[in-house]
Amino acid sequence: MAWWVAEAQDCQPLDPISGSALTVQIPEADDQTLLSNNPDFYRKQIRIGGTYNLGVNLQLSQGTAAFNPNTYFAFSTATNSNTGIYIRLIQPVDRDGNAFNVQRVGNSETFSLTCTTNTGTTRTYSLVVQFVDQNDNSPIFQNTPYSVTVNELTPIGLTVYQQITATDADQSNNGQITYSLLAGDGTINDGSRFFAINPTTGVLTVKETLDYEGLSNLNKLYSIQVQATDNPINTAERRTSSQFLSVTITDGDDLGPAFEYSSCFRYSGYCFDPRYTSSITSTSLNTQLVVFPYPPQTPFNQPVTVQARDKDTLNAPIVFDIETTVPSGYASFFSVQTQQQTGSNFYSAFITQTQSINRASVGGKLELILRASEETGHKRSTRATIDVTVSGTNDFDPVVTSSSGNFIGTISEDADAGTPLRAQGSTDAIQLVVTDQDVLPGDPDPTYFFVPDTNLFTVNGKGFISLVSAGSLDFETNSAVYFYGRCKRGKYCRET
Repeated sequence: MAWWVAEAQDCQPLDPISGSALTVQIPEADDQTLLSNNPDFYRKQIRIGGTYNLGVNLQLSQGTAAFNPNTYFAFSTATNSNTGIYIRLIQPVDRDGNAFNVQRVGNSETFSLTCTTNTGTTRTYSLVVQFVDQNDNSPIFQNTPYSVTVNELTPIGLTVYQQITATDADQSNNGQITYSLLAGDGTINDGSRFFAINPTTGVLTVKETLDYEGLSNLNKLYSIQVQATDNPINTAERRTSSQFLSVTITDGDDLGPAFEYSSCFRYSGYCFDPRYTSSITSTSLNTQLVVFPYPPQTPFNQPVTVQARDKDTLNAPIVFDIETTVPSGYASFFSVQTQQQTGSNFYSAFITQTQSINRASVGGKLELILRASEETGHKRSTRATIDVTVSGTNDFDPVVTSSSGNFIGTISEDADAGTPLRAQGSTDAIQLVVTDQDVLPGDPDPTYFFVPDTNLFTVNGKGFISLVSAGSLDFETNSAVYFYGRCKRGKYCRET
């Protein structure tokens, strides 16, 4: 039954109550300094009539509590009016934490309060002290330390870690936690800009593209500092804790191969626009190209092996092929053999000419676009240019024939100087014709020099034979003249 007295008498309740229970709310305090600095904050009225030490006597006993209340509480009057009955916390208690040498209490403790008037009237109450939560605990990260391994190709937005958890022993807003990432030091291992954290759940996701190659070879990880903040109504009372998360980055197949030689131009440590030079002849079939680097090595330019490797640490296998040529259409004129170097991540390309090349068709020069491709699902590739000079050959002697089919000609003994030698039985001038197996169809016409072994006749550059000077012939003395005409283009022509 609820009972109270409208104009409260000593020891009688000031408010309607149910049964004999009185309730008072006192903030918890786990440090003596708090009680000393602000004692009134921890002083609350017991809602019964009378004035402490003036007409009433109060006794507080343990009730159902596990400790003696008289060590932790004291009675008093109101601070300014010296009236009423108040109870004040005088020793630290800890409702929710693990404060050292501090009495641990529950959310509430029930004591027995006996109030006796000057007339001897006694009332006994159950005094329920409710300890009001104060934001006296910082968040605590659970299951630390935190670490995770993430591939550099992980898409933006993908969850990479879900084990970040912090707890706070405080209640309500005081125990609600918000997660955030603290700004790092801006070094290459600062992961704060690469990741994002859900403020409510603590789930970590990728925010920016990761870069394995951008990290030091000695330290392939990002460091992230996670902060947990509680949320009291008074923001000035917020408490925070922080914990580092180590994110190890593994290599992904995001880089193609790279050609490598010592004298190349470099960008980010790799050969940029790699180029080589080589020289072949039109008919040097089944001969492996000898390749030189460009720019040339100094002080002596030596042949090199064309080689490439995967820029990723995955060390994907490499295969070479002639992707195209300039002029186009000559890729099939070459074969390429790929070979891994022993004990190395490098692969070598050996190029062989397999068909004759018309030098005239390529203007004496040919560009081979050599492609190095990874044998992976991504098929990443890179290219190098081999500038090939196509030279003619001089393996065969030129062969001389006559336009008349033989080497017999006629001329009058009184012929003038410059008169051509004519074919027998014809008025057509004889022309010596030179053929050369070294000259392929379409090659530029070579120049041949004819050197007769007589001073009576001369042969011009087109192969026509003519008399050197008038009066040098005498039919009656010598009706026939025999001579040999030699031609040369590096070698002597062979005449039949």
